[in-house]
Amino acid sequence: MRTTYYTLQQVIARTSLSSSTIYRWEKLGIFPQRTKLGPRRVAWRSDQIEDWMAPSVA
Repeated sequence: MRTTYYTLQQVIARTSLSSSTIYRWEKLGIFPQRTKLGPRRVAWRSDQIEDWMAPSVA
């Protein structure tokens, strides 16, 4: 199965979070880490974003 990635704009649209919140939460370990795809390109794995958004069952 091929891994798909979300750009920052796609993550913002999907989660309704601001870019500053995404970066802050990522630094705190609350949000999935981005993946470096090239020298000037980063993205987030779509499966990690979807898992993060899924309601936790406790």
